[in-house]
Amino acid sequence: MRLFHYITVLFPVFFSVSAVHPVEMDFERRGVSFGGTHLVGFDLEYYSGNYSLLFSFGSFDFSDICASAGCRAYIGDSENRPYAGIALWEVVAFPSSGGVGFLTLVNIPLGYETEISAGGYVGFELGFSFPVSVVSVGTSEKPSISSNSTVIMPGIYYRWDY
Repeated sequence: MRLFHYITVLFPVFFSVSAVHPVEMDFERRGVSFGGTHLVGFDLEYYSGNYSLLFSFGSFDFSDICASAGCRAYIGDSENRPYAGIALWEVVAFPSSGGVGFLTLVNIPLGYETEISAGGYVGFELGFSFPVSVVSVGTSEKPSISSNSTVIMPGIYYRWDY
């Protein structure tokens, strides 16, 4: 219920505010990220106006695979812009005790980015993640996360126009 409340209250506000100052651009960015939906990862972002689709791939400790896909709304038309988004985040973990674990979360990133060079951007975000599904297969280990918890993770990234 908490997740539904965040989505219904925050997203109409952010997506309507971002439409006030539309930016006329369509392009792609690639980058590296630290934190957020993984410890180290690679990002692909596709822009259209003030909106983007983001695909991110990485790992926390190289015994897992993390992938997320989501959309973002950027507010404003300058080189310094806040944003809000929503993403589906999947973690597949391979514990040392054997078996495999699957974790599905809904991620709500709130962040700010700035252009530091022509086509180069640095961003900071705080991701609020809500577990949807926690599954362990072939292991006796109990998952360290419950479906009632909220995971808050900071992140930083560098992306460049492609």
